[in-house]
Amino acid sequence: MPVLLTVLVIAVVALVGGAIWASATGYFDKTASQASGDDTGPAAPSDDPSDDPATVVNPTDYDRDTCDVAPSAKVTRYQPTSNGATVDLTLTSYCDPNGEGDIITDALWVQVVDDYGPLGTARTNVAAGTVLPASGLSIQVTLSGTHLPTTALLLSSYAALTVEGASPPAMDDDDLYLGALSRQAAQDTTYTQSTLMERWVPQLSSKYVGLRLDNTTWDAKAIWESFRTYQNSYPTAVLLNSRQWTNFKDDGHTYWVVLVGGGASTSSDTVLSWCDAEHWGFDDCYAKYMSNTFMEHTAEYRK
Repeated sequence: MPVLLTVLVIAVVALVGGAIWASATGYFDKTASQASGDDTGPAAPSDDPSDDPATVVNPTDYDRDTCDVAPSAKVTRYQPTSNGATVDLTLTSYCDPNGEGDIITDALWVQVVDDYGPLGTARTNVAAGTVLPASGLSIQVTLSGTHLPTTALLLSSYAALTVEGASPPAMDDDDLYLGALSRQAAQDTTYTQSTLMERWVPQLSSKYVGLRLDNTTWDAKAIWESFRTYQNSYPTAVLLNSRQWTNFKDDGHTYWVVLVGGGASTSSDTVLSWCDAEHWGFDDCYAKYMSNTFMEHTAEYRK
């Protein structure tokens, strides 16, 4: 993850969630304002701003040292919506989780990831100067995009990174959409294993990131959007990762393969007739045999 911000630190927050996606970890430099140390802080615990999570102070007027690492964040809920998702998180002080708490010194951003990759970045409504109590602070952020999953995973699958600074941390589109492809393939593999094994299935597409075809270079976003188009036309369309199956060729590339489960049959001729009925070109639709057993002959084409 590139270092974009010179005034912040990024901290990995949920150690148990998103562990599979290794690039979700790292630390960034931060040059946040430090407390003035003039001993003008609260006179008694009952007046301590950390008792009130809504309190906002001027960090330079407050006698508590600010933490030089952004707060820890734990995802407590992921809720898909019609155009994205809402994510509930609990923020706690990274430096002093059981003590006095912390002070937010700049705008606070959250990056959310799961086991397959990043889900997105959002600016929180936590203002600079907010006192983060030792008991933690509950917040909610909104993510948007067609790459987001429409079903929630186990909470242990999620992690969150927090970043303080005026600008959001960089997030590569390839990472977003490779995550979407991997997430979809994992889901569709379950359906394929339970429904399409030992059957011929229409195959409509097979592309890898970096493929040059008809003067177009296919990146992860283009492959994902292409799959979504197939899915809109054929609700039973499935996406598979070729490296996870023995009946797809292995030439060193990871092919993202689109099949249509609704056209499956025990007969390859029936599948090829389906290709004709759907008016697909000769090179755009053929019959693929799905099996967990290695076979030399797994494709039939129209003549």
